[in-house]
Amino acid sequence: MKEKLPLDQDDIKKLKKHLIPMFIFPFFVIGIFGTFAYFFFSDFGDDQVVPYAFSGFALFFFGVIGYIIWTAIADLQRGFKFRIKGKITDKRLDIRRTGGTGTGGKSKTTRHYYLYIDNEEYTVDYREYTRVNVGAYVVMDKAPKSNLTLSLEITEAELTTEDKVLKEESNQEVFQFLKTDFPEVKFNEKDYEILMAGFKRYTVRKFIFMLPFLFIVFSLIYSDMIGFFIILFPIVIVPIIQAITILRKFTIYLKNRNYAHKKGIPAIVKDKLTVTSNRSKNKSQIITSSGSFEVGSYHYDKIASGDKIIIFKPKYGKNPLSIMTMDEEEVYIA
Repeated sequence: MKEKLPLDQDDIKKLKKHLIPMFIFPFFVIGIFGTFAYFFFSDFGDDQVVPYAFSGFALFFFGVIGYIIWTAIADLQRGFKFRIKGKITDKRLDIRRTGGTGTGGKSKTTRHYYLYIDNEEYTVDYREYTRVNVGAYVVMDKAPKSNLTLSLEITEAELTTEDKVLKEESNQEVFQFLKTDFPEVKFNEKDYEILMAGFKRYTVRKFIFMLPFLFIVFSLIYSDMIGFFIILFPIVIVPIIQAITILRKFTIYLKNRNYAHKKGIPAIVKDKLTVTSNRSKNKSQIITSSGSFEVGSYHYDKIASGDKIIIFKPKYGKNPLSIMTMDEEEVYIA
């Protein structure tokens, strides 16, 4: 539910506080640009390409800052805000990576945070994003033009007295569930596959990390550059340590395979979120009282915050094999 309300004094203070760095920052940047221009532009002589490009970048930068300042001023002049009430139905973290292509290219990573209130998306800051979990009822005030979050409160006002009683009973039931001791279950064929896949992924990651060091070592040996090899001998320690960790992981894998049983650990789904990116596939994660796990989109939609689940782990090691929902559907973690 969205309603239009007048700004109060706290809202006005927050908008003005938001404006202060926007006014100060341009003067700081002007000083940097001016210094750069004074010391370096004279070196280009009659070549005007770099100064023009530099001026274009400066205009674009100040245009962005000017727009941000204008939106905040517009909110103050309009004098109203939007209040959104509802239930958090989902969360999304969007990761954008730019640059990084070519030799020596530098990459830049930006993160944007979104909350879905009754399935409608709203952008928020990291602080607001981490404060709430999926399933919570919230009241959020947003400035209409700058989209600044003026306040975000978690409330149970939407719950009736009967709902609150049921919630209290549910909390007691959850406490008892977390104390449940589940018996061990024998491996099936899928458990063996997931166990092997996990070991393979771990080994590949370690070998990729070792590759540059191994290349240097074998290059020095092949070129008979023993002197350099002695000087750079510490680089041999890295692949040795990685090889030891792989051997330890293989030992744990064999022990779990021979034991061939998994232990069920009770857990509660505390939160869930979707991670989107321009460089990798989307990920759907559930956050439980016993760790975070990636699941498929189908099961992500079925599992809700507050659900009771069973996490199956092998006897040795910490990596889970699967989770089971209360309708006894087992979801394997690839």
